[in-house]
Amino acid sequence: MVAAWFALGTIGLLLLLGAGRAFVNADPKVLARGIRIGGAVICGGLALFFLVRARFDLAMLFGAGAGGALGFWPRGLSPFAGLAGLFGSLFGGSLFSGSLFLLFLLFGCCF
Repeated sequence: MVAAWFALGTIGLLLLLGAGRAFVNADPKVLARGIRIGGAVICGGLALFFLVRARFDLAMLFGAGAGGALGFWPRGLSPFAGLAGLFGSLFGGSLFSGSLFLLFLLFGCCF
């Protein structure tokens, strides 16, 4: 019994080392696309799970996160287009310039 767990642990460690090496040697463009699609799939799955459980607030939050990861932001409200909006007039922007949707995603479940 102990030998089976040792073999499984060894195989798991080798797979983890191989995945780490592939991650380090990967093309950043392909890696970013894969992480973005993986995050969208996870957020979409969580949105469906919460929708089935009738938690519409969390379903909308994770659904918006999945759409945002795939690039479906409302027009003109990209969360990173107006980063000055997050910091108020420190950088010359108003509080909600360009990042209202991001603020809704971050703090929408609290209201």
